[in-house]
Amino acid sequence: SVMKSLVNSLQYECKNYQQQVFAILLSLESSPETLPIRAEIDEIMREFSTFCNLGSVADLYSLELEGNLARVVSQADSWTKYSGERYMFDTLVRNSREAIAKYMDSVVEVFAICA
Repeated sequence: SVMKSLVNSLQYECKNYQQQVFAILLSLESSPETLPIRAEIDEIMREFSTFCNLGSVADLYSLELEGNLARVVSQADSWTKYSGERYMFDTLVRNSREAIAKYMDSVVEVFAICA
C-alpha cells in the first residue's frame, strides 16, 4: 500500500511527520470502508509507532489524542450516523486506553450531544 511504502521509506524520520501521518492513518483505521484491510492498517500503525520511538500503538494514540479529539468533538453536534468524525471519535476512544480518562469531560459531552 501507499501508506506502508511511505512509513517504510521514512523509517525513523517518521517522528518529523508524526501528526500528519497519524491523521491519515486514523482516517484509514476509522473508516468502515477499510474494514477488509484493517489488519494491514494495524500493522502499518505498529511500524509507524516503532519508527516514532514509541513502545506501542496505544502510546501513539495517547500522544495524538488531545488535538485529534478536540477536532472531532468540535463537530459532534453535526454528526450523522455515518459521519467520518464519529468513526474517528470511536477509534480514538477505544485505542487511547487509559489516556482517555484525562478527556472524560469531552467524551461525556459527545455522548450527551449524540443521545
